[in-house]
Amino acid sequence: MAENPGMPASALHDGRVQRDRRAPRDGIGFAFSGMANQIVESVRREQTGVATGMNTIMRTIGGSRGATVSAVLLTSLVTADGLPKESGFTLAFAASAVALAAAVVAAFAVPARRKA
Repeated sequence: MAENPGMPASALHDGRVQRDRRAPRDGIGFAFSGMANQIVESVRREQTGVATGMNTIMRTIGGSRGATVSAVLLTSLVTADGLPKESGFTLAFAASAVALAAAVVAAFAVPARRKA
């Protein structure tokens, strides 16, 4: 398959790769909608705009940082022809797992809102 440089890398793997790509996308959609509701319920009515705005800003910053770290890890491990090695993808996924674990710890550290 190396003779066709226009072929996507996913074509070099079995169909499981294509199926597995949908799960994170769907999960992120569910998380973002639930997170917005949780944020609105956690703040006073007059703070709703600021809280949802901060959520959007932090999501954007987190997404851009995550993409940057993944790109750095992928491009640091390349083959002789300049393509990323599979170990680079493994390293990028491991870094994502560490970031996820840190986010879970941070989420549990957020204090609950006291009802007045």
